[in-house]
Amino acid sequence: MKENKILVLLVHGFFRNHKDMAILKTYLSDLGQEVYAVNLPTSFQSLETIYTSFKKQLLEIDTTSYTKIHFVGHSMGGLIIRYYLSKHQVPKLGRCVFIGTPNQGTRLADLGLKVPLAAQILKPIKALHSNALAIDLPQNDPVPDIGIIAGTNHRLITGYFLKKPNDGRVEVAATKLAAPLMKDFVALNYVHTKIHKEKVTADLVDHFLKFGKFEG
Repeated sequence: MKENKILVLLVHGFFRNHKDMAILKTYLSDLGQEVYAVNLPTSFQSLETIYTSFKKQLLEIDTTSYTKIHFVGHSMGGLIIRYYLSKHQVPKLGRCVFIGTPNQGTRLADLGLKVPLAAQILKPIKALHSNALAIDLPQNDPVPDIGIIAGTNHRLITGYFLKKPNDGRVEVAATKLAAPLMKDFVALNYVHTKIHKEKVTADLVDHFLKFGKFEG
């Protein structure tokens, strides 16, 4: 087995697919990371169904050939990672980075639940609202280092319905996790739909995965 063979798993967000992580994948690959982007049914399926698909795809990866496995999620992708880690102890688990993830829920999902039939059609929003059931701590002991990147550019139409600062989809305060989960935090002036596609974001992700902090 090759020494220090590390895998970075990318998990996309709500109403997206693996192609949404293509730019981040390219940036991280250029930085020397081996990267794999999963493809999940995050538009019309429940969190439990998405989790089942995620678990199946991870089983198809020969993780035994790697010395460490990192997880990086954008938006709902971070919740999917947290949900998975709350149910499985992952051998050789490395670090995690969540980008624009509504760890405390998002008010937009609260509004969406008030729209007739929205919850039945767009099932993932049940996991995104602010009163969603809490996700348990990761099974791994000690828990993995988690870095959180939030956006502060609210210039999407939906951003005007949220408390500032926000990234147009998620309020900054809602991205944060309590100790011992959140190891480091950084805010960038980008909107939710672009933040994970910026070079500076990839550089921060790469640095955190290597050193457990975003800077220094």
